[in-house]
Amino acid sequence: MQWVYKNQEGSLKQAALLLSEQLKISNLAAMLCVNRGLSTSEQVFTYLNPKLDQLTHPFKILDLEKAAAFLLESQTSTVQKKIRVYTDYDVDGTTGAALLTWFFRDLKFNFDVVQPDRFKDGYGLNVSAVEQAHLDGVQILMTVDCGITNFDAADKAAELGITLIIVDHHQIDPVRGNPQAFAVIDPQRADDPSGLKQLCGCALAFYLCMGIRLLARASNFFTDLGIAEPNMKNLLDLVVIATAADMVPLIGDNRILVRHGLGILRNTTKPGLRALIQNAGIEVKAVSASNLGFALGPRINASGRMGSAQTAYRVLTTNDADEGIKLAQELEGINKTRAELQNSIWDQVREQVDRGLEKGKFSHAVVVASSNWHEGVVGIVASKVTEHFRKPAIILAIREDGLAKGSVRSFGGYNVLEALHLSKDFLKGYGGHKFAAGLSLDPSKIEDFCEH
Repeated sequence: MQWVYKNQEGSLKQAALLLSEQLKISNLAAMLCVNRGLSTSEQVFTYLNPKLDQLTHPFKILDLEKAAAFLLESQTSTVQKKIRVYTDYDVDGTTGAALLTWFFRDLKFNFDVVQPDRFKDGYGLNVSAVEQAHLDGVQILMTVDCGITNFDAADKAAELGITLIIVDHHQIDPVRGNPQAFAVIDPQRADDPSGLKQLCGCALAFYLCMGIRLLARASNFFTDLGIAEPNMKNLLDLVVIATAADMVPLIGDNRILVRHGLGILRNTTKPGLRALIQNAGIEVKAVSASNLGFALGPRINASGRMGSAQTAYRVLTTNDADEGIKLAQELEGINKTRAELQNSIWDQVREQVDRGLEKGKFSHAVVVASSNWHEGVVGIVASKVTEHFRKPAIILAIREDGLAKGSVRSFGGYNVLEALHLSKDFLKGYGGHKFAAGLSLDPSKIEDFCEH
């Protein structure tokens, strides 16, 4: 094999040679640094030794300071408005819910957490959830990892007098813009100056907590209420799991969060999380970056995929060691069932795709559907299809209520969210990212959707 090196001529080559000499590293290592925009020894040192104080200031995120101030003012010695945290049922949403639980408990906030049922409620904040919040006396409704495209639910919250705070990292609707809310914390906003478009939802919740702590410290909140100031570093074990599982680029602030988060995770004091790691056959102090995406992430995800995300949420938030062990064992069983089901569906999908390819189908993308497939695991299968067949994939589960719901995965950088937007006339709903999305449609329109 002959290696072909990028950018070996001109000023870049000279920068690499100088860097090699200054740092006493090989020319190849120096060129790799230069190709990543690291052309001075100071830049390389900063990249290899990221510090937490290099994180972007939380108030650079639009609406974050506004939301932090409002939440803090709602929880005083005389007034405690009821807050409901409403999150997605995947790893990002569940860790985000757990992170806010640990933080809000430390600050003695009046709050609860609700996660939708994947099968009954679907993805995101819905009107019925807002109506239930109103019946439960909720005054502040806060979403994490969802909400940015839930316009009807946002309108209902306004109608019922509920203050809505959206914390999300998904793409903004290009036509409708932002839902109406007191605060919309989403770096994807065109008017957001933070440059943090790559953060996951749990990380955004972490930045919101940083903002609340800053304001609480400045207003003597901790002293007045006799509360110990929480150590934000202790929440990074949750942030690092979400960041890895959501497959966001490990650059900028994400790199800092992961670098320090791994250290916190290896020494985590959260009993359920320790039990979860051990049940996965991993020594807590030896947790690696690959373990996050291939061992811990799937186990947390399994809870929401197979039923209720609350099992995983309780694993991540319990203070009791015995309960943590029991819940982690329960989650291990759920994950085993998920894996068996996933493998069975993958075998069926692979057979269906092979037959289709023989007939000249799927020239641009794979689109298959069945009423025998479990809605909760089609996303994982879609990822396997893209890896095996090297094409974008849409795997649909046709439900008993007659709706086809499924997952889309990209291949080769193809923007699947844009493709869904161009096909929206065939769909009942869709949302997600450039490289991974979800959709729903009438089964009778699947064929036309494929041809389109």
